[in-house]
Amino acid sequence: MHKAPGIEFDASWLSGEGLPREHGIVLMRLLDALARAASLREAARAAGISYRFAWGLLGEGAQALGAPLVDMARGRGARLTPVGRRVLEADA
Repeated sequence: MHKAPGIEFDASWLSGEGLPREHGIVLMRLLDALARAASLREAARAAGISYRFAWGLLGEGAQALGAPLVDMARGRGARLTPVGRRVLEADA
C-alpha cells in the first residue's frame, strides 16, 4: 500500500479470481523490482520473496489479468510485457 498526504493507494484493485489482496501487493513489488532487474531471481530477492513464490505469483497475476505480465526467455533474463508495464504504471 502506498501513502500520500490525505490519500491512500492500495493494490486491491488487482484482486480478482485467484489473486488475494496480499498477493496483489506483493505482485506490484515484484513488477517494480523486475522493471530494474536483469532476472527474475534478482527481482525476487529485491522484493523479499523466494524465486519459486515469484514464479507462481506471476502465473497468478497473468491468470487474474488475462495476459502475461513478464516475458522470460532463457539467456535474455526477464522483462515486463506491455501489459506488465501498464499494470505497474496504473499502480503508480
